[in-house]
Amino acid sequence: MLFRSLAMVYISDTGTPYRVLSWPENTNGNVTPSTNLSGSNTTFNYPGDIAVDNNWLYVSNMSNSSIDIFPVNATGNVAPTRSIQGVNTTLNNPYGIAVDSSWIYVANRDNNSVDIFPVNATGNVAPTRSIQGANTTLNSPRGIAVDSNWIYVANRSSNSIDIFPVNATGNVAPTRSIQGANTTLNSPRNVAVDSAWIYVSNATNDSVDVFPIGADGNVAPTRSIQGVNTTLNNPYGIAVDSSWIYVTN
Repeated sequence: MLFRSLAMVYISDTGTPYRVLSWPENTNGNVTPSTNLSGSNTTFNYPGDIAVDNNWLYVSNMSNSSIDIFPVNATGNVAPTRSIQGVNTTLNNPYGIAVDSSWIYVANRDNNSVDIFPVNATGNVAPTRSIQGANTTLNSPRGIAVDSNWIYVANRSSNSIDIFPVNATGNVAPTRSIQGANTTLNSPRNVAVDSAWIYVSNATNDSVDVFPIGADGNVAPTRSIQGVNTTLNNPYGIAVDSSWIYVTN
């Protein structure tokens, strides 16, 4: 998947070998990555999404049902500094991941849940809280994003974006949900937010759809990036900063 932070762009590669790569944000063309995190010591087994803060790189290691955490500048065949893994974690094919100053938020795909751990968690630890149950409407959750007030979850199987309070827990309904024919959502894979907009990588439609940050219901995107000139082809990862939208195909 994709993450942009600290003037770098980070991408997870689910081909062989499994790896996480990074480049400076202004890179263009056929350029060697600045870091290449790969090899058996990494324990990567289908690395999914990525999140980064000032010190750490967080990787959802899907087929290992773990969250692996490395120094932000790690490269080569190095072991994670910490891993969240084991039966107590309830991780089951974790996909999307997001972090803030206190918490790690995981879209736990096969459990239809969002599991939330302390940012310094390690080992076979239970999530501090989970959003899970029929009322949540979570359905194969893939991408996840957070801001200071909300958790945004892209549901692949229900073609929706569910939005919960950042402190939500339990079997709670989303406060808002972007869903319906007008949204054009079709297998949304990931979501990113800034102060004004929600950006969705809409995989089957080969598009990036952009909604107002307060969007709710069966609403059309305010704008869409779509068409042959975009070169979008099954877009998965998405990230934004103050000037640019970054998309992996």
